[in-house]
Amino acid sequence: MPESSSSEILAELRRIRAELRSLKEELAPEAADQVAAMFKRRGFTYMGGSSFDKLVLPPGALPETQNSIYRLLNKYSFRLFLRDVIKQTEPFTAGKVGKYSSAETVRRYLAALVSQNVLEKKERRFSLVSRSVYSFGDTFEWYVSNIFTREFLCPSQWGVKLREVQCGGDLDVVALVDGRFVYVEVKSSPPKHVEQNEISAFFDRVLELRPDAAIFLEDTRLRMKDKIVVMFEEELRKRWPGESIAVERMRGELFAVGEKLFIVNSKPDVASNLAYCLGRVLAAPVLPP
Repeated sequence: MPESSSSEILAELRRIRAELRSLKEELAPEAADQVAAMFKRRGFTYMGGSSFDKLVLPPGALPETQNSIYRLLNKYSFRLFLRDVIKQTEPFTAGKVGKYSSAETVRRYLAALVSQNVLEKKERRFSLVSRSVYSFGDTFEWYVSNIFTREFLCPSQWGVKLREVQCGGDLDVVALVDGRFVYVEVKSSPPKHVEQNEISAFFDRVLELRPDAAIFLEDTRLRMKDKIVVMFEEELRKRWPGESIAVERMRGELFAVGEKLFIVNSKPDVASNLAYCLGRVLAAPVLPP
């Protein structure tokens, strides 16, 4: 019997990995079940979520690959770098990406992505292994959802689709934190690309879904006060004219509207900012002071 070529063995391993991941998802749907039940109690039908199709993760990514990519995504510099990579519609060289990183950092990030089978390298050019990735948004949603599951040990889903929702049934990230429904709207583009209609849509979802906490997360280290907070203030004036509902600074570039709605960026990091918001919600007094 002739020996199989290395490419055939690799293809077979990828097939087996994909089957194992599919089987794992079928056998361990606990997080999805909890999220589905939470929405059912609120009168909505959970249609699914958490699709891997548009992530930078390679098809059939093993847990160790997911762990490695998650650790890399903790770095803001890597997220900026990955946005550059995804924008490349043709095979690219190292000089085409990572304009905010040193040459050494670019080489290190490229090597890490090649080793995890996220990128393939032919001669001196690189390209994404997954051909269905067109933006960083889905991968960032996956990352934020994983913060809830990995750091806070809370059931979470991303890319959630619902029925019976008037405001559009697509939610970026949802989580159950001590039984509380937390909704996170994530933006992976710079603040200058966020428009007023997106803030309005966020308010529509919050008002219809009535989460216990809602977080508007912008993946930037730029000031939120200059544009994002201004648009929130405009939306508040439009929806509640004559009322003095203020956007208040909590610390740094983290802001709150009341006790349950938050506007945050990713400085110093996403996880600590989410934790700060959740801490505010969980620490709210049972009785008035």
